[in-house]
Amino acid sequence: IVSSAKRNELDRLVSQIPGPIDAVICGDDVPRTKPDPALWQAALTRLGVTASEAVVIGDSPSDFTAAQALGMTGAGVLTGGFAADRLQRAGARFVYEDLDDLRRHLGDWLPLPKAA
Repeated sequence: IVSSAKRNELDRLVSQIPGPIDAVICGDDVPRTKPDPALWQAALTRLGVTASEAVVIGDSPSDFTAAQALGMTGAGVLTGGFAADRLQRAGARFVYEDLDDLRRHLGDWLPLPKAA
């Protein structure tokens, strides 16, 4: 989870999310926040992955401006009050109505692991 929010705000929200979370990066962790790519770079470093191995899911143009600076693919959701064309102009490759719509379409473009 990457957010420009302060740690105390983000910790309160993250505590309500079930399941494991591998990394939580907030605005307090970096010298500059979005649209600077420092938040995304910190997440990549913490997770030990490259930009080509990660996907940014966001709801504001600054999410995708930062992601594009690192060469990351972006998927937008229309929950932040921005129109689809605005997210696409900022760099979102895909745009979905909401998180449920995103979940339904993940397999269209994201290689998912096969069930054992």
